Amino acid sequence: MGVVNALRAVAADARLFDATGKPAVVAYVSESAVNLRSPGNSWVMLCDARLGCGPRTVLVEAHRALARAVSVGDTVTVGKTSVVGDAGEIVTWEHATRWRPSPPLLAGDGLGARLSIAADIVSRHGCFLARPLISGPVLALRDGCLGANPTAIQRAVADLAGLGPGLTPAGDDYLAGYLAALLHLATDSPAALTARTLLRAAVNTIEPGSTHPLSQFLLGEYAAGMIPQFLDECLRALLRPSTTQRLNARVRRVLRHGATSGTEMMLGILDAGADFRIGSHPQRTDTGRSRPETPTRRPGSVEALWHSTERIHP
Repeated sequence: MGVVNALRAVAADARLFDATGKPAVVAYVSESAVNLRSPGNSWVMLCDARLGCGPRTVLVEAHRALARAVSVGDTVTVGKTSVVGDAGEIVTWEHATRWRPSPPLLAGDGLGARLSIAADIVSRHGCFLARPLISGPVLALRDGCLGANPTAIQRAVADLAGLGPGLTPAGDDYLAGYLAALLHLATDSPAALTARTLLRAAVNTIEPGSTHPLSQFLLGEYAAGMIPQFLDECLRALLRPSTTQRLNARVRRVLRHGATSGTEMMLGILDAGADFRIGSHPQRTDTGRSRPETPTRRPGSVEALWHSTERIHP
């Protein structure tokens, strides 16, 4: 490591200002992020400021300098306001803005219309390659949440956790989006509150090794209501009256995360919105359970894509 001047962060999770000198190993390095893992599967993410803040995240504007300062496998110390390596401070957030998650919102009028607009944006710009892999467990999760069935939810979460490639597999990304939406929907819907309670319990009992350690950590944060800025801003554009332009920008920002990660997060949000939308009129399904009515979609739209189980061949 060759650190001359510490990089100054512009924002950091407020909890990191109380960190107490834990050792950490550099687990991942890219041009936009450096991930540090401490004992007990605790993580700190040093990220490009353009990504937005979130749980255990430190935002740095000169992000490319991070990749030159550390390498995978290096040992550092995460202190009260800095990350320190062998050559001194790498990043300091002493004077950075303290990020805290926004409080939940009540859904405003017109949510159904905004969900339809967001679904059309996802259908045009999303990447659905993971759908054939996770579609079955996704439907099982939704049925379990609608039926308030803890056993079914536990089984679906176990099936989704770790399903798909990457640091945050597609099944985990879908769970993240569904959890994030339920945080808000639960403020005015007893059914959504019950679903969130049961889903949180299932997520918090995911077996170690079932998915990537970073993904398991982040799911625990989402279950606790620590929703990252990019998802929070999208949810607020969905839940409250918004312009089409603003909604489009927020949804597209989510979709830019990873190859399929952003798409799966958005599908989790849209499915939770459809399942527990305030003021929706339940309709009977062929299983005999009640499911909130969702807007009619044209053939070939995103509704068909995200429930498709047909395998895509290259």
